[in-house]
Amino acid sequence: MFFDSCADGKVPRIFAFCNLQSHLETHTGRKPHECDVCGKTYIWSSDYRKHIRTHTGEKPYACDTCGKDFVRSSDLRKHERNMHTNDKPFPCAECGKTFNKPLSLKRHERKHLGDKPYCCLDCGKLFALASRMAEHQKIHRGVRPFACAVCPKSFTKSSNLLEHQAIHSNARPHKCEDCGVAFAMASRLARHRYVHVGERVHSLRISISI
Repeated sequence: MFFDSCADGKVPRIFAFCNLQSHLETHTGRKPHECDVCGKTYIWSSDYRKHIRTHTGEKPYACDTCGKDFVRSSDLRKHERNMHTNDKPFPCAECGKTFNKPLSLKRHERKHLGDKPYCCLDCGKLFALASRMAEHQKIHRGVRPFACAVCPKSFTKSSNLLEHQAIHSNARPHKCEDCGVAFAMASRLARHRYVHVGERVHSLRISISI
């Protein structure tokens, strides 16, 4: 293996020759690794290979604890930190729930405070989390990345797709606690519950009049 250094006027850095060639591209701005699918370009071949996995669906990094697969090793490490560590030293003063990161605690506390700092510029709707706002904005852009394999319908959220797929499978996982009627979609159950609300109001009026 041969070594050489980069003389860019800053602190000298030593590279294996093959890595030096890629490093020099950072100074020229050239991105020689181009994706054949979407045309995105990269300086480093390693970044290019990671990007290709988004098109192929390859997820080579598996969690030893739950088996979930990831495209990038960094995503796996983040998942393991957030999901499988028992060390959660940051408690919520309001409800006692604990978190492994101060940022996670801060996000959670917004629920208690009603703090919604993220505003959709299209409609003005407010959100506690930036991720929820980004998901909401797909509605305005018409982005529906989650497509049903059975019918032409597509959805902005994966949870909506899963709920919709219950229609095709005849599964009815959402059961009314009052009467036992089951529904394929949670939204249908929510609408159905108004029937019982009306019954209770009617019953209350009768008891008051008596």
